[in-house]
Amino acid sequence: MTGRKLKNSPIVYYINKDVDQNRKWLMFIHAAFVNYEMFNKQIEYFKNSYNIIAVDIIGHGKSLNIIKGDSIDKMSGWMKEMLDKEQVDKVNLLGVSLGAVISQDFANKYPDKVESLACFGGYDVITVIKICKKVLEQLRFL
Repeated sequence: MTGRKLKNSPIVYYINKDVDQNRKWLMFIHAAFVNYEMFNKQIEYFKNSYNIIAVDIIGHGKSLNIIKGDSIDKMSGWMKEMLDKEQVDKVNLLGVSLGAVISQDFANKYPDKVESLACFGGYDVITVIKICKKVLEQLRFL
């Protein structure tokens, strides 16, 4: 895997060395407190069938050069920038835990960029947002 830095962001991501434009793309988004290497076995398994992008999410792995204003909320936009930079039209997304939440957010914001979505150990982002809004409304009356 070859590491690449996304301009104007703290994000570092990795691409397999033998990119074949005839192959579909598979993007791995890791859980909290680890880095892209949590997918080493999966990368090894899929590397001959897919082009691979593995991301170190903000604050993890080598994506540590954070400046004021950078936040996890920007991950989806940065993921789109990665795909645009690498000339990827559609991607198969696989996210675990926090990576599943980020993957869902990306799929909601950029559905035309998503071929498939696999989320493990995550939760429904839309439901959580609705619950948070209800809690905030209730707190206003206290």
